[in-house]
Amino acid sequence: MAPRTPEQKAADQALTDAIDAVYRAYNHVEALTEADGPVVLTDYVVVCAFQGWDSDGDQFTQIMLTPRDGDMPVYRILGLLDYGVAREKAIISEPDDEEE
Repeated sequence: MAPRTPEQKAADQALTDAIDAVYRAYNHVEALTEADGPVVLTDYVVVCAFQGWDSDGDQFTQIMLTPRDGDMPVYRILGLLDYGVAREKAIISEPDDEEE
């Protein structure tokens, strides 16, 4: 991977700060600490979809996958993605309390 530009470094830091802020906003303070101390954001992969239209007016979709700081070992990227998919599948397969 080529060295990151100052703009890329600043954007990566802003993304890391935003992800950390979202985590803290959506989780209670008690969830941020464990017996051995506070939790620390170590890795992430952001998956985004962008939609646009070509010169013929046809719609297209582009998917962007952004690992922390623009690059991570592929086994970590795949591990995070696989775990995320498995977790979401488990959540949607649980019975809905309203259906009972």
